[in-house]
Amino acid sequence: MSFENIINFISNQDDNFPPVHLWDPALCEGSKFNIDQNGQWHFNNSPIKREKFQILFSRILKKEGDSYFLVSPVEKISVDCAIAPYKIIDFEIDSSHNILFKTNLNYSFRPDSNFSSRLISNESETIPVIEIRNGIEGFFDRNVYYRLADLISSYGKSNGDTLELRFANFHFKLGFCT
Repeated sequence: MSFENIINFISNQDDNFPPVHLWDPALCEGSKFNIDQNGQWHFNNSPIKREKFQILFSRILKKEGDSYFLVSPVEKISVDCAIAPYKIIDFEIDSSHNILFKTNLNYSFRPDSNFSSRLISNESETIPVIEIRNGIEGFFDRNVYYRLADLISSYGKSNGDTLELRFANFHFKLGFCT
């Protein structure tokens, strides 16, 4: 599938996420998508600079095991991620102490107790990642991470050697205690 065909297919979808969980096409070789440690998308080693394209591609993203793919009903393309596909760029806490995360791909979500979080190592750093949707993960922009760390006194709890933030709708690991 060419880059133009992928764009045309995604552009013809409605505002909801397409049912990628129902699609199991054959893997296409030759095209290479990757998402770097800053959340920047690349196609065949060239940055995809148009935010609209990145957002459109994120709508047909599927996770199988530990791997990510862009899928259509007829083709599947591998996506390599340095950390995770989504980058969390902002958050809000409402009066009921629920948290709403906002991502770089024009998607906001309120996690609940069914969402997972974990700590990963990347280039000698420990990075918290959380589930965004359907097993697809996101990582925190550095300024969001520090803003969350500032909330430790209000929402934090040490659980053994792990520091956790606890909101009304979600608990997640922010890092390790030293």
